[in-house]
Amino acid sequence: MFLIIDLNIIIDMNNISIIIFKLINLILLFTRIIRIFYQYPQPTKLVNNIINNIINNKSKKISISTWNVQGLFFYIYNRKEKTNEIIKNIKIMNTDIICLQEVFDDTLKEEIINNLKDIYPNYLHGNLNKKYLVGEDSGLLILSKYNIEFIDEEILLGAKLPDVFANKSSIFFKIENIVFCNVHIQSSEWSENRDLSKKQIERIINKYDNLVLVGDLNSGDVYDYVKTKNKNTNITCEDENLVLDYIISPNDEYNILSDTFYLDIAKCSDHYPVIGNIFL
Repeated sequence: MFLIIDLNIIIDMNNISIIIFKLINLILLFTRIIRIFYQYPQPTKLVNNIINNIINNKSKKISISTWNVQGLFFYIYNRKEKTNEIIKNIKIMNTDIICLQEVFDDTLKEEIINNLKDIYPNYLHGNLNKKYLVGEDSGLLILSKYNIEFIDEEILLGAKLPDVFANKSSIFFKIENIVFCNVHIQSSEWSENRDLSKKQIERIINKYDNLVLVGDLNSGDVYDYVKTKNKNTNITCEDENLVLDYIISPNDEYNILSDTFYLDIAKCSDHYPVIGNIFL
């Protein structure tokens, strides 16, 4: 009997990397059982460290950015490098307000808040309750150079897979008399979820007048039903070849110009941030 070796079945380095990545993810999944025995100390819900720090009205505008940082435990095994890249890119953007999504990891939240407090002394995060204990919280975090007034937070109801394993919410807050909503909408990757994501968005924009909607809206069809003449058509997620992230004033209650900001995100996220200016 002869042993014949087919070189085509030899695992190449790329496949080895994929296997290692999956093994790391599996190990990380098992470590989440620690939550049953240990409650991670949570930051205060709202901290305003500057009193009466108002925007210089001579500028006549407020700059704002939104960014999904992919802080899911599957993608945070190289914690130090990822955290440093996120912080570095936030500094590069240097907007007055930063709205982040998928900051699910508690340590990542703390690192972002603590390492940027000299630039962004004020912050607000969404609910920190982990879904089903081993799931995720809201993943929302707002950083601001100016005082934040918390208004309300609503859990997004009716979540379907994969979002059912996170306490996704919409968080409403006010800066300089402008009401903002930072949100991470139901994934609409599957067609059956598209109606749900649309309903979630419509509920939000009908909740307050003169609202600025910010976040990962997880849909490339948003401009079909949220009316605005100021549209960003530059892709924010290359994996899906779509605009998924938005800064919108429904019906143009505010004049907002926004655009995708093409940073080097290879080591920190699968979404590009969007930067906008709100002209007062």
